Amino acid sequence: MPFITNRIRRPDQLPRMAKVLNVDFAKSLLDNKLDVMQRYDVAFRCSICPEKGPCEVWLDAHRAGAEEAPCFCLNKVLLEELRQ
Repeated sequence: MPFITNRIRRPDQLPRMAKVLNVDFAKSLLDNKLDVMQRYDVAFRCSICPEKGPCEVWLDAHRAGAEEAPCFCLNKVLLEELRQ
């Protein structure tokens, strides 16, 4: 029988996605463009994303930066709004 948990998996790819898109979460919080609950939601969506493999491939291909998040990203709209 599988073990069921509601523990959130660590969103390992979120810091890389933020860097590629030039998103600074700390600055966004300070500038009131993002609140703490929204920051939690971003991490949660990343942690449950079913596209970990495609995301890893996309991040590797866009190390120099990107203008927009990939279409499969659950945080696409918010990340693009927070771009610096």
